[in-house]
Amino acid sequence: MMFKVLFSSDSLKSFVLFGLIGWILAVGPRADAHGGVHASIKRLTRAIREHPDSARLYLLRGQYYFIDEDMERAYTDYRTALDLKPNLYEANLLMGQVLIKRKKYPQALSHLNAYLMHRPKDTNAWVARAETYVQMNKISNALEDYLLAIRSSSHPKPDYFLRCSELTLREDPDNFKEAITWLNIGKAHLNFNVVISKKIIDIALRTAHYDAAIEETEDVMKHLDRKEKWLYEMAEIYQRKGDYDCAKNYSFQTLHAIEQLPLRLQKTHKIQRLKEQTQLLLQTIHSKNSIHHQD
Repeated sequence: MMFKVLFSSDSLKSFVLFGLIGWILAVGPRADAHGGVHASIKRLTRAIREHPDSARLYLLRGQYYFIDEDMERAYTDYRTALDLKPNLYEANLLMGQVLIKRKKYPQALSHLNAYLMHRPKDTNAWVARAETYVQMNKISNALEDYLLAIRSSSHPKPDYFLRCSELTLREDPDNFKEAITWLNIGKAHLNFNVVISKKIIDIALRTAHYDAAIEETEDVMKHLDRKEKWLYEMAEIYQRKGDYDCAKNYSFQTLHAIEQLPLRLQKTHKIQRLKEQTQLLLQTIHSKNSIHHQD
C-alpha cells in the first residue's frame, strides 16, 4: 500500500531534486522502522525478482541505494526504471541527482535537460539545473534558469531572488544595480518581505550606497509597528555616511522608542542590549562630530 502512495503519478510530479532524500525519510515506507535501509533493499530485491518489469520498484530501490550512498547501484536502478518505462521522466531527475552527488555536472545537466523537456513547469527542477550551472561556474545560465523558475511558480520563494542577487555579485562584485534589481523584483512578487529588504540594505551598505540603504530602511519602517531596531539602523547608516546630525537624531529617536515600550519589554536582554548599543553610538557620533568640527 505504501508503495502505491509514494509512487502515485501526482507525487512523482512533485519530486524535488535536492529535497528528495529528506522527504523520503519523512514519509517513506514504514519498512525503514523495522530494519533500516538495507532490509528495505532486500525486500525490494525480492519484489523485483517477482516483478522484474516493474519500473517503479527499481525507482524505489534506487532511492534506498541513494540513501545508502551507493551511487553506482542507485544510478543503475534509475536507468533500468527508465528503460522499462521510457515515459517515467522522473528517473532522469533522479539520475541527475546521483551525478550531482558524484560531481559529474555535465552528465547531470544532460539528465536534467531531458527531464525539463517533459516537465517544463517543475520549478524545483529549474532551480536544480540552475545550481548545477553554478557548480560549473556558468553564472549567466544559472540566472536564466532562476528566472524560468520564478516564471513557472505561482508563489516564488524569497530564496530565489536572494540567490540571484548573490550570484550577480559573485559574477561581478561591482554590479550593485542588477543585484538590487533582482531583490526589487522579489519585492514586487512578494509585496513586503523583511528578509529581502534586509538583503537590499546589506548590499547597499557593502557597496557604500547609503542613500539606497536609507530609502529601504524607511520603507521597512512603514510596515512595522515597532521601529526601535530600525531607528537604530538608520542612526548607524547616517553615521557611516558621515551625516552626524541625522545619526544623532535617529539615536535619540531609538532611545525614545525604547522608553515607549512596556516595562517588561524594556527589561529584556535584547532591548537592554539595543539601548547600550545606541548609547555607545551616541558617544561615537559625539567623538567624530567633534573631530569633524575641529577640521
